[in-house]
Amino acid sequence: MMQCPLIRIESSPHTLSGSISDLNFQFSSPSISTMRKLSSFTTNRCSEYAGEIPTILMAIYDTLQVARRAPHLSTFSLAGKPIKNKRADCSSFLSEITDRLVPLIDPATFSNNFKTQLIVEGVVQIGCKSSLLLNYAFMRFQEFFESPEFAGKKFSREEFTSWYANSVKQDYHSYYNDWAGFNLPSRAISGFIAAKFDDLEPIEKYLLDTIINSVGSSEKFYVIGTNQTEVDLTQVGKAINQKPEDHDEDLSTVEHELAHALYYLNDHYKNEVDKILTTLAISDATAISQNLIREGYTDDVILDETHAYLLHFNNLIHYYPNWQRLDIDRQAVSSVAKKLQGLFLETVEYLKPSKQELVS
Repeated sequence: MMQCPLIRIESSPHTLSGSISDLNFQFSSPSISTMRKLSSFTTNRCSEYAGEIPTILMAIYDTLQVARRAPHLSTFSLAGKPIKNKRADCSSFLSEITDRLVPLIDPATFSNNFKTQLIVEGVVQIGCKSSLLLNYAFMRFQEFFESPEFAGKKFSREEFTSWYANSVKQDYHSYYNDWAGFNLPSRAISGFIAAKFDDLEPIEKYLLDTIINSVGSSEKFYVIGTNQTEVDLTQVGKAINQKPEDHDEDLSTVEHELAHALYYLNDHYKNEVDKILTTLAISDATAISQNLIREGYTDDVILDETHAYLLHFNNLIHYYPNWQRLDIDRQAVSSVAKKLQGLFLETVEYLKPSKQELVS
């Protein structure tokens, strides 16, 4: 039987502090006023907090997101240590508490946190408002599909996170805080099942069962995972034309993952994407490919990922340092991105309910 850690939570309008076993944290600042409210409590009984763990994770995540950007912090400490690298320390801390807490969640509550939706024919969207919970559930499925080290292999959570910390990051595990969305073609699900992972955790079993039950007898399908528990198809495409300062990250994530689904399910769309990508200069295509490989993608998905990322090219070069540093012809790449955006918008337009009714 799993040992339940002592959890202490103390919450006030501008402070969140506590401990999970020997892992202590405290965030206090006048700037932290929008944090998710938690009741203060101390207990070592799983039955008293197992159902609340998703809320605890979301509260700590939301508070950290505010705290690390706050200009005036009264207190900001993790595990009793001063913060040296906000991004690394916060991300590592979030991953550590996620690894500690998610296995303690009551499986009976999974359906309260994950919502499934068939957004278009063949595309299953699984949404979870907690990005930490979403990342934890999807990690091994996703990396079985596209990790440069583990694609097509059976591996443990510990093996992957150790490799990720040492090979993708600089000696810290931050996976659960690094990704906003997930994409799995049916062949990846079939391969995962055939690999016979014998150490699936309850949340992974739940995710796999949810996928199987959602696709029924379909042989070719696509699964996407985002923080959206309900996707409004009529809104898809709007983030592409937004200015960087108005960018809707949640909507752009849905668009990014849906683009992957179209690339896999729609032969015409894939062929047109591939044609457009051939117009990238070799130097630009190489720079983008190398950047994606550094981020942890395998060679097999580079064309697909390039097209999905370029849908929001202006946002990438506005917000993301790794894209800002790329030695590329931005004007030329932007021209290619606009062609991809036009193709995506045109394709999605015919998937929307009103258009489907007209076609039928």
